Amino acid sequence: MLCHILAAAVVVGSLPPVADALPVRAFERATVFATCAGRLEALAVHGRGHSRFDTAEADDLALHFAVMLDAVLPFALDEGVPEGEATKWRAGGWSEVAVLLSERDYSLDQARSDRAAERLRGRIADCTDLVMPGAAPDWVQSLSAPTQ
Repeated sequence: MLCHILAAAVVVGSLPPVADALPVRAFERATVFATCAGRLEALAVHGRGHSRFDTAEADDLALHFAVMLDAVLPFALDEGVPEGEATKWRAGGWSEVAVLLSERDYSLDQARSDRAAERLRGRIADCTDLVMPGAAPDWVQSLSAPTQ
């Protein structure tokens, strides 16, 4: 348990000032970290499949969120979160991005495609802003254009 406390202290202590906006309760933080890990993993897989951007940074960010999740998950479990719930949160983030990418790339309605692209950028920016406030990677802006 001491190991988990030290790991969580290191993670929380290394977060930028915007981390004050993070939820206070461990299960809420675990939800955010798992969802962002899933979102970024899905985006990286899509990026590799379509050669849209260098996915190394998205992979690194996904790993960063996974590490933060691992640090806070024992405390979330102590708060009553069932085993396996983090996997569902992560899958939810993945699915959310997959649907938005599909709507952006394949919708015949341009307005719907544009809305999906904007929501996708927003979801990814919500995650990147937690660890890089005000300094979103350039590839986040490239999310507005559908895959050709």
